[in-house]
Amino acid sequence: RIINPNSVFFQGQFGSASACTTKPLTNEEWRSIMLYVLLNSPAAEPYKQEFLREFWTASRLPEAHEIDTLISQGSGPQWRDFISWFWRKAQTDMSISSELCAVACGCDLRVRSFNGYDVNGFRFHMTSYEESRPNRSATNSGVVTIDTDGKEYHGRVLEIYELSFYGAPHLKPVI
Repeated sequence: RIINPNSVFFQGQFGSASACTTKPLTNEEWRSIMLYVLLNSPAAEPYKQEFLREFWTASRLPEAHEIDTLISQGSGPQWRDFISWFWRKAQTDMSISSELCAVACGCDLRVRSFNGYDVNGFRFHMTSYEESRPNRSATNSGVVTIDTDGKEYHGRVLEIYELSFYGAPHLKPVI
């Protein structure tokens, strides 16, 4: 879940539970983060649907894996993926809010990285931080999310990043 108390785009209560360092993202990490942000942002959902209508050409409805491929890779070498399509859309569609336009332009390639973060009353730590503390009394690096089909997905917190978006200094979601 993406959070930021100063925005209707990202909501929640949060705070740093550790000092931070600055880390450069690889292009692969940046693309993965941007897809996550766009696909989990309700404000971007209508544009995702528009993208799918424009680029899905088969007469049948796409299956989930086909949607994932189309969004992340486009429909071929000459076609854009969702990130580049949405960036272009934000440059030409004046009805897109300035906040959503800033998100469409992408986050900075440098992020703030934290060992721990408080989210909605719960403290989470990176797995590597917890493993470095052999006498810890609790483990707070596990997460669970429930998909729209009700299936539970369990994981571990590997990284905690605070993003910043060009043109929107108040927009600093933590993922």
